Formats: sequence, structure tokens, C-alpha cells
Amino acid sequence: MEKAVPVALAALAFFSMGDDSSRASSLNLLDADPKTYAPLIIKALYRDNVAGTSLSALSETEIPINGDSWFWTDDNAKALEALTLPSIFPYYATQVGQLVSFVRANSPPPFVFRRRADDRLMLASDKPEDIHLATGLMNIHGNLRQGELRQGYRFHDNRIQDAAKFTGDFVNFHLHGKAYSSDIRNTIVATDVHSEDHFITLTHISELRADATAVGTVAYSYKIEINKPYIGLAVTIQAAPGITLSDVEATTSLDELNRYSKFYAFRGSAPSQAVEAGESTQPRVLSEGPTQWWSVIQNGNLGDSYTISTILDSPSRLRSIVSAEEHGKGFRHVYARYALGDISAGHPVTVSEKKVLLAGGLYNSMSAYNGVFTRLDSFPGLDLSISYDIGAEINGVAAAYLADKLRLLAHPEVKPVAYFPETRAWVDAIIDAYQTNFLVRVGKSYPYIFSRGLAFVILALDTMYVATADSHYVEIMRRLANVLMHFQVRGGPVDGNFICNGNDTFLDCHAADMVAMARAAVATGNRRFAESARRGLRAYRIDPNGDTGRDVFVLQNARVHNQDAYYWIFKAGLLLRSMEALEVLSEHHLVRLSRDDWKTIEDLQKRALNYIARTAHVRDNLTELFTCHKATETNSETQAWALLGMYRIEHERTRGR
Repeated sequence: MEKAVPVALAALAFFSMGDDSSRASSLNLLDADPKTYAPLIIKALYRDNVAGTSLSALSETEIPINGDSWFWTDDNAKALEALTLPSIFPYYATQVGQLVSFVRANSPPPFVFRRRADDRLMLASDKPEDIHLATGLMNIHGNLRQGELRQGYRFHDNRIQDAAKFTGDFVNFHLHGKAYSSDIRNTIVATDVHSEDHFITLTHISELRADATAVGTVAYSYKIEINKPYIGLAVTIQAAPGITLSDVEATTSLDELNRYSKFYAFRGSAPSQAVEAGESTQPRVLSEGPTQWWSVIQNGNLGDSYTISTILDSPSRLRSIVSAEEHGKGFRHVYARYALGDISAGHPVTVSEKKVLLAGGLYNSMSAYNGVFTRLDSFPGLDLSISYDIGAEINGVAAAYLADKLRLLAHPEVKPVAYFPETRAWVDAIIDAYQTNFLVRVGKSYPYIFSRGLAFVILALDTMYVATADSHYVEIMRRLANVLMHFQVRGGPVDGNFICNGNDTFLDCHAADMVAMARAAVATGNRRFAESARRGLRAYRIDPNGDTGRDVFVLQNARVHNQDAYYWIFKAGLLLRSMEALEVLSEHHLVRLSRDDWKTIEDLQKRALNYIARTAHVRDNLTELFTCHKATETNSETQAWALLGMYRIEHERTRGR
């Protein structure tokens, strides 16, 4: 593959500058030609009939990583912003329409779900004592001989973890007037691993004993089906010949819940129940009576926090849900108690559940999940976790809506692909949901916000204002920009940094936040927003002797050795966009940039462009931008965001203002 440095990356001509901001441009960068970069997004990554559906979408990578073909909602939306640039959109209008459909299909308001997968079942080990299997989205492993199964999401980085553990069940019953209890882990007598093309069932069977005599069995069977976003659990109790078990009670349990601090039960027409974990060594009833579904929830950033939900097939049989004990304001073991009545020989009784694991959710609107949990089979191959980057999805669809409107104005004879009333209605619904679920202030902070996502919501609002001239988008933008200012540090070693979430800054978040503040300043004329963007410039650090891809960075926090660089070039693309945003502010006379400011901007732009150039490779007369200088391919996020940084999209977005 031939190494290439595209013209757009090599054209760096410096202008003379004064101490004021009369000169609005720091570098005469030739606009990157989208025809050189954007077609590769379609050529290499576009797929039809993804994840067992009729949908078309962009895969994360051209060559599956570890056999995984994932189709991220946010990455498809990020590519939409690049594919709707004026010089490229007419050639790919059909694909743009399909990508908008994909994003919307993954995002029934108020949700924006994370990704779909071409699902598969991989049974790596069928040993009962060491079960290992994977689907397109999940890792599942455990020891059936000990009645234990664990579940976690599949990632290709350090996000992999066990998030759910199913174990610790018991069965209570009466026989001849005497009460008995069986810990099923201690009486397992058989296991079974059954594999078919479309499902795998994992079963462990325990004896029910009365005074050392076997009087029945209980089987816990976990069914993992291809393209199903849940694990099915069936608990079946049988009485031995000639035996009738009375007042039978069985449990289904979740264990090792220390990270989970909230409980929620949806009870249909009855009031829902929400309980927070406390400190207790004694069992506590969390909910009593019929329940449609219940969840344990991890507190934290909504895009990163886990929840385990249990959907009941027989709500009327539920007696109660109990927390065994609680420490450090986290649960330890929570179990559901089912009342099964009398069970006689030859008349087994089964209760069934669906277990849904989420790695991010709208936990401030739990009741909204009822519409999802009642039709789980309608979401084949879909990761029902919410997206990390909800703003990117809104912005990508908004960009397509605006671009298609402009295309129709220029060519009234063509058919729309994105400029529909339902597209705008979807954008409005997701913006409303974002405000409801993320703009929640707790004390002096906004703990649920990921600031890069908030930044792209602001960009989407600006785009919708341009498309519709509806001032309510500007009003929401003003509100959100004021919230984003809360994330900027004032004073100390990280003065000017925009916090991403928690207490840390990442270069991509910081750059996106600067762009959002600049865009809000142009739209509203608010100089406070412009000054906030300008202050963000001081957060960038340059180490002339730094390793390749690490010479430009931000400090993550006050511990100055924690640095986040533009090593992954999507970050370099966002950095370029933030520098251009400052130029736009100068053009609109909203900030005054000093000579030192301009020198810093020039240096950052030159370094970012030179680094991106090191990742550029020519392929079939198109330029592929590898994810970093050591990588061997691009992905659905990188090609789009690097192109947008080089293209100088911010000038186009604010042209005519």
C-alpha cells in the first residue's frame, strides 16, 4: 500500500499577524477534498442487511476484529456529517438515507441504543465446570457444577468485565407439615450443555431433599439465543413419584452486586418502587407483590453505568424481592421469591424470566423501559445500552436533514432521503429526552453528563436552527451552553480545561466542547461563550520532544503526569476543528486573539495536520486515514472526524451568519 501525503495536508502557508484579531485565519489550509476521503467510508465499511435485519449501516472496521462485526449508532451518525458535505452528498444520497434510517431504527425515543452486531454463538468450552461462550455482544462463562453463571459485554479494550452473576438460589417447601430449604448449589446432581445452530442452553439440576431423602428436583436452565438481547431463564420444579410438595417457593438471584446501589420495580398499574442501598447485615424486602420487571442499577455517568433487569413471564407468582445485605451503600445479593403453590408428581411447574444487561441507560426514566421490555424480540442484534455519544447521533441526523433540504432546493426534481417531518420530529424527541435525562443538576454538578455528547447536542441545535429558522433551537442551545460552562476549570494547573466526566479531561472532549461554545457564541452573540472557547486554548500543551502522536496533549487532571494526547487521529481532527472555531470567533469579532494565541493555533494546526499525514495511505485512488500512525486501517469514526477537521467544517457551518 503506497504511503501518501495529500495536498490538503501539505499546504501550510503562514500569514503575518498583528496583536489584534483583524486577521481571522492562522493558516491558509487548502480545504480537504471530501471526494478523496469520504468515498472510502462507503467503499470499505457500508453493509446491507446488518444484524439479521433489512437495515444498512457502516461496520466499525472493514475486517472484523476477533470475528466481531459491530455497527455503532454514534459512528454511523458521525459519518453522516462527513457524507453530507456539499461536494460528496449528491453521490451518496441513497446511502445517507439508509444511515439515517439505521440511526433512527436504533433509537426509538427517548432512547438512543448503542450498536448492533452480526450475531453468532461461539461455544469455546462446553465443560460444565468451565463453561465459556460468546455471542456477537456478550461473554458468558461459569461453573454449572457450582450453579454459577457470569455475563458481561464484549469490547475490544479494557471495558470488558463481568457485570452480572447468577447464583445463590434456594427452594423452600413443606412436606408432611415440616418445612425444608434446599441451597441448590450444594445439591447439584446433573448438568447439561445443549447446543443448536441458533441457541445454547446451559442447565444445572439439583435434588430437593427432606431429611436426606430426594423428594424432587429443580432445574435452572439458561437459554442464549442468536439475535436476542437477553438471556432466558427457566426454573422447573418436579416432585418425585408419590410426593406432593406444599407451599413451594423458588428464587432467582443476582450476586456480587457491590457496584449496584439502586433498585427499581415496575409494577404495571400499581406504583413503581425505587429503593437505594444502605447499610444492613439483615435481609430487607425491596418490593412485594406482582411485578412486571425489576432492575438493580449502578450509580454514575448514564453512558457507562450498568443495570441488570429481570422481566417476569409470571408476575402474579412473585411473592417479593429481597436484598440479603447491603454494605458501602451497595447491594450484595438480591433475589426474587416465587410462590409456586403445591407441586405433585407428574405436574412440574416452571417460572421463566428474561435477563437484560445494560452497560448504560436512561436511569432517571426507568419507567420508559417498559415499552422496550415488553417487545424485546423486536430488537434483533441490538445492544440496548444507551449510546455514549447521544449528541453525535442527533448532530449527524440534523446534518443530513439540513443537507437534504439544500439539495431539494437546488434540485426540486429529486426525492428526499432525510428531509422529512418525521426526521425533525425524531430530532426534537431525542433533544427533549436528553434534557430530561442528562441535564439533571445534583448539588452544584451535573453528574450524568458526558461533555462531548453535550457539545454535539449544541452543534445539532445550531444545525436545526439553520435548517428551520426556529428560534426555540437557539433558546435550548443557550441553556445547554450555560451548562457546558460548568465543566470548564477555572484556576490551578488545569485552568481552561473542559472536564469530560467525573474529574478528568480528554483531548477529544475538550476540543468538542470548545467547538460547541464557539458555535453557541456565533448563534447567540454571547461573548461569554466565545471567551470560554478562547480560554480552552490554554489547555493544550505542546512537548516538542514528545513521541509521535504524543507531542500535543491536555492534562487529564491536576496530577500533571496524567496526559491525554491526540494519538488517535480522530482526536487530532477534533483539535483542528477547535482551532478553526477560534478563527470563526475572530472573524465574527467575538474574541480578540493575541499574537501568542495565533502562534499557538498555528503550531497546533501544523502538528495535527502533520500527524494525520503520517496515517494517510492511498488505496484505489482514495486516501485512507489509519486510526493512528501504528495502525493498519481506519474505522467508521476516524475517517469521518479526521476529514471534518481538515475540511474546515466550522467555516461552512457559520457561513452567512
